Amino acid sequence: MKGLIAALLALFVLGGCSRSTSLSGEIRIRSAAGEAGPPPRTAVLVVRSTPALDATWAERIAAFQAAAAPLRSAVEKATQASVQARKTWDRAVASRGGRVISNPQAVPASRGWERLLWLQVRDADARLVQAKRQLRELSAEHGRQAEALLEANAQERVATDETGHFVVAGIALGPALIYAHAHTRDQDVAWLVPLTLKGGLQELVLSEDSPNVWPFHP
Repeated sequence: MKGLIAALLALFVLGGCSRSTSLSGEIRIRSAAGEAGPPPRTAVLVVRSTPALDATWAERIAAFQAAAAPLRSAVEKATQASVQARKTWDRAVASRGGRVISNPQAVPASRGWERLLWLQVRDADARLVQAKRQLRELSAEHGRQAEALLEANAQERVATDETGHFVVAGIALGPALIYAHAHTRDQDVAWLVPLTLKGGLQELVLSEDSPNVWPFHP
């Protein structure tokens, strides 16, 4: 620990005497149990804006939004249909004076109207699952393409240690984008954070609550 502190202090002094700076940060992700901790080793990129990159980036976002719009509409409609199908099922069963059946798949054939309503519920749920999967797959594909673009234009690249910490030294001052993509058993989170790098040591914490302009979400 003393060695890490000494190294950070040295970076701070050097950053104040030059046209470069250093960035110290950490990545924390909540598990399914709600506890925050470091993900497996994660690459952190420092990307500088250029006219060519900005133009290509804008094209990628526009292409994704155009492709995602009909899929998002399909998810919304499928969600409404699923909710409505379940309400219709509940009302129909309750209207017979009985409780809503906990296992609708066990409805006897003699009560075919209830079985039909339950099949409509299952069909609506299946269409909702399919619509969400298509949107996730589209987002993942466009996200991979965007990540490759950032990788190709990265000026600095480091990896977090086992505690989720990272240090990037010798970064030129000025505006930059910080990109990281962490994978855990419970989550898959990408960050794109704009920063104005100034003299001295700067700090950055990436978590689910961090400011994030990554646009390729479902």
